[in-house]
Amino acid sequence: MEQDQEENLEESVVIYKQKLIDNPEHQTAYYNMGGILKKLGHLDQAIDAYKHQLEINPLHEKSWNNMGTTLSKQGNYKEAEIAFTKALEIQPNFLLALTNAAELALIQQNTQLCNDYINNLLKLVGDKADEFSVAPFLVWLTVVEKSYQPILTAIGKREPDLNFDWDFKELEPVIMGLRKSQQKIAACFIRYFTNQLSFSALQERLKDD
Repeated sequence: MEQDQEENLEESVVIYKQKLIDNPEHQTAYYNMGGILKKLGHLDQAIDAYKHQLEINPLHEKSWNNMGTTLSKQGNYKEAEIAFTKALEIQPNFLLALTNAAELALIQQNTQLCNDYINNLLKLVGDKADEFSVAPFLVWLTVVEKSYQPILTAIGKREPDLNFDWDFKELEPVIMGLRKSQQKIAACFIRYFTNQLSFSALQERLKDD
């Protein structure tokens, strides 16, 4: 993160703290502050912010989801699973929570649960193809012997100027368990899903593999 960007985020945290002094029951300040703290890498503080948001509104599904992703980054997978479950109990059609829950299930090597979440996700997404084109990639990781063509098909449907917000660091143990050739394919997709490759460049890389 560039210094100017970090300073701007730190200033935003100060602004939200001031809003909460003026209005302790502000409907979104803790949630917004949690997202900024997470970007800054202050994960414990981010979780505290989400917890405060949920004290104000226990049915704030986005806070449950974001707390889940933050806990997952810390390796607190059991608590993260509970948080995603809470989010989906509140909003069963919460696409991002379904995707995050599927990724967590894959990290925990529960391929059946991963596929269950993704099947629910794909039923809801239908022909829409935005950041959820990552779902076929997660499916492929559970059955790497199958063709990766469905991933390319899903990517081809999405808007070209949309960026992803995935880092896949927690999936490294899963990736390392693949054969070398499969690891190379996975690495190409990860570079695309982390905005390091264009779609055309991805296709060229995969031709070489």
